[in-house]
Amino acid sequence: MTDVKYPSGCRPLTEDLGTDELIRRLKTLAHALQAMGQDEKHVPDYIQLALMLVDEYFLQHSSRDVQLLVACCIADILRVFAPEAPYKDQDQIKAIFMFFIKQLNGLKDPKDASFKRYFYLLENLAFVKSFNMCFEIEDCQKIFCQLFAMMFRIINDDHSTKVKNFMIDIMSPLITEADNLTTPLLDLILINIVEPQKSANIHAYHLAEQLIQKTSYALEPIIKIFFNQVLILGKIDKNIAVTAKMYDLIYELYQISPNLMCSVLPQLECKLKSTTEIERMKAVSLLARMFSEKDSQLSKKTYLIIANAFGSFLRHCCSDTR
Repeated sequence: MTDVKYPSGCRPLTEDLGTDELIRRLKTLAHALQAMGQDEKHVPDYIQLALMLVDEYFLQHSSRDVQLLVACCIADILRVFAPEAPYKDQDQIKAIFMFFIKQLNGLKDPKDASFKRYFYLLENLAFVKSFNMCFEIEDCQKIFCQLFAMMFRIINDDHSTKVKNFMIDIMSPLITEADNLTTPLLDLILINIVEPQKSANIHAYHLAEQLIQKTSYALEPIIKIFFNQVLILGKIDKNIAVTAKMYDLIYELYQISPNLMCSVLPQLECKLKSTTEIERMKAVSLLARMFSEKDSQLSKKTYLIIANAFGSFLRHCCSDTR
């Protein structure tokens, strides 16, 4: 570690230091990096420092305070080095972002003495869009699943609007800028808007609602394919929890983003034409529920499709009664 260069006023971080002294030195380093801009001429000199901070000694340190300070330092390193991060190895990048997720879990208690530092970490990662760096690695969707699950789990009534907005700012680019969004990640988002999860954690519902509204353009083709797989092709993955709530999901998505669902609703036509009475009744009940909503625009947007489908439904009913 003797070849590691530190910002002015910072003392070396060595493994022989006691925890209290290590924390003091990390605080000094954190402040120096926080004040550093991208135009700092010495930034390239800190590559070895950047690499040292992601050593297992720091990422797995027994002290919670050490880990949090290290996370803040790494986040600032990503900021000052952007857009070219000093980390290139895929396993190393994965370890860094799993470490960030672990630290962000500390946001769950705004009354925690260290909350301001957790908030700084969240704000920094949101501002730089640091998690977008994960697109470069093969396991990115697994990392995103861990991140989204953590966000939906910890969000609560004590969180400010700023905290919620920064969470959205981190998550939304991972949807809008993704080449591919996996079904497990989609499930993690959508399961929060249907019962019983909707009532069990209303804050997670509102977070998912805001995320869906902000990313609706990117979500539309993905959700259309998802519904096509389940409603039309009957491909139901038991590991995807929301597939058991398809009709409730359509209703809730329509409530959140009507335009998002306009391309999906025509897929209900096949259910209205189903030879199975239960399937037909589920589809009719859903459409009746949606038509009856105050200021519903459903009939105007899907009139021909729904009219044809209802005609088919009525013919089935007549045929059943005969």
